[in-house]
Amino acid sequence: MTPFPGDAPTLERACAAAETYRVATGVGCIVLDSSGNPADEASASAGCAACRALRSGRGAGPKEGDPTCAELHLHGALQAERFGGSYIYICSIGMLHWASPLYAGGLPAGAMVGGPVMSIDRDEALAAVKEACPADVAAPAIGACVDRIPRAPANRVRALAEILAVAAERVSGGGSAASDEARRRIDQQSRISEEIHSIKRRAAS
Repeated sequence: MTPFPGDAPTLERACAAAETYRVATGVGCIVLDSSGNPADEASASAGCAACRALRSGRGAGPKEGDPTCAELHLHGALQAERFGGSYIYICSIGMLHWASPLYAGGLPAGAMVGGPVMSIDRDEALAAVKEACPADVAAPAIGACVDRIPRAPANRVRALAEILAVAAERVSGGGSAASDEARRRIDQQSRISEEIHSIKRRAAS
């Protein structure tokens, strides 16, 4: 994503929308600028203890070849541009996130990122967070960190991602023509797939 001079008003609106999203859903939401930097204090301080440790450089850091949190989220936003404005993915410690791109003047301005929510069982999550955190973080703190991360079934995650996509599109003033076209293609493919399944069901009956 290339920085754009008109980003600031879009990012300000996105930060307000992110706060509303957090209150309404009980799930985290951050805003990143086009370079992957947090757009406000709430975004900078968000995330679990493992995320904060990784950002501060005090943790073990991502494994060799793994993207940083910022790189992962920006990649998610880029994928969301390709797939109709929303993209769900798993971070390096096994938590689910979803991203939607932001636009200013029709050009990429950053991203809104929802999550994390739990996608693995508690023991796996504890092990992953412990590995990422500094050695001086006590086990009870790691447990408390994991227990603050909400669980969500797949259908709720999809709904949360769709709500975020709508919010990001509204903040952006309608998104971009490329995003609109991607969404149109996905809707078309979905309708084609549904019709194929319907034909198969009728033929089998």
